[in-house]
Order: sequence, then C-alpha cells, then structure tokens
Amino acid sequence: LHFFNLVLFMKNYGLSNDKRKTVLLIIFVVSLIAGTYLYPLVNKFLAYVCETVFSLKAFLKDWEYLGLFSTQITVFVIFNFLTWIFNNYLWKMWLFQKLLKVPDLNGKWEGGYESIREVDGKPIQTTGTMVLSITQTWNKMACQSSFSKSESYSDVIYLDIDGPQGVVLKFTYTNKSHDVTCNLAEFSGYNELRLSDKNTLTGTYYTKRIPSTRGNLLLIRRSSNDVINETT
Repeated sequence: LHFFNLVLFMKNYGLSNDKRKTVLLIIFVVSLIAGTYLYPLVNKFLAYVCETVFSLKAFLKDWEYLGLFSTQITVFVIFNFLTWIFNNYLWKMWLFQKLLKVPDLNGKWEGGYESIREVDGKPIQTTGTMVLSITQTWNKMACQSSFSKSESYSDVIYLDIDGPQGVVLKFTYTNKSHDVTCNLAEFSGYNELRLSDKNTLTGTYYTKRIPSTRGNLLLIRRSSNDVINETT
C-alpha cells in the first residue's frame, strides 16, 4: 500500500543533461528499423484477422483514409512499448547504468538528522531519526520522508549528475504534522543530498517553518536482507 501511495505522488524530475533526448532518439530509430522488418508479419496478421472480423477491416480502411497505415501504426506501437520498457526497467540495468550514469535511487533510506533553530535569539539543537522512501523510473520520481510526528512529500525534484560534487538529489517538499498540539500543521522545505557512495546520502536541509530550521542529514539505503541488531 505504501508503494502504491508513492507511485501516485510520482512526478517528472529534472535532469542536468540531455540524455533523455538521446535515449528517445535511439528508441525512435530502433522502432523504425524494427517496424520495417515486422511490417510484413503485422500485415499478414491483420489480413487474417480481417477475414473473421469485418468491422476491423472497415476500421483500418478509415485509418488509411486519414493517412495512417499499418506501417506507421506498427512503428508507433513498437516505439511506445520500448519507451515503457526502458522507462520502467531497462534504464536500471548494469549496462545502461554504466552508459547513462543516472543512478537508481529506489529504496528505503534510513538514518538521522541534526537540526538547529533559534528561539528568543538562542540556538536550540535537536536530533532525530527518519526514513526516506524513494520511488524512481527513468522519467519520474517521488520522495517521501517519515519522522516520528510528521511526514513529507516531494514537490519539485532535480537530479544533478554533472556537478563537481558528483550526483546530488535536490527537491522541495511539503511537510505535514501528525501532532495535534503542533502550532504549524504544514510547512515547506528543501533538501540537497549528495550520493556519497552507492548506498549513502549526505546533505543539508532547511525549512520555511516559523522559526525556520536547518540541519544535516545522513541516510543509508537498506535492503530487505539487511539485519539490524539493536542494543539497549
């Protein structure tokens, strides 16, 4: 259920280069080539089906009247199929990870934060634990953070893979409190997280709550096979 909730919140995210355009161009060329070779098979199949389904034959004639032929439809179907496959699965494969260098951030990132805010001119420092859940495809992403008394959902996401710091995940978010005694039930903020290694995110954040807060984050991606030993 949690996964499907994140999928509903997924939005297109920005990328710091034009690799998406390059991928679409390659898929289009592959679709044209594949469509040329598959067209005879598709044409024979449609002819066979039209012998039993007369309404389909009339439907195809209408499309041809509009200037759309089975070759174009074949290329269109192949293009959309390959785009869907790449967007959801292929981009995460080892080969494409090496070529495109767009990291797969999917997973549950657990860790903590240290925060500082000023009250009556005096700095107050607090620490806590959090979980960042990321759902990502080639084009879309959602980041949801869970705290002891609140949760936040990403609004605008940008993935910088060409900067001097390496891969940096940047996103604005809206935080909603579960604490009925909280004076501010909702506020916005900004996270900037650097991918230190494959399974570690470190960075900073700030919020627009009153008083405003800022701090540091350290998150480690956990797999379903991890065993975490807790001591008391």
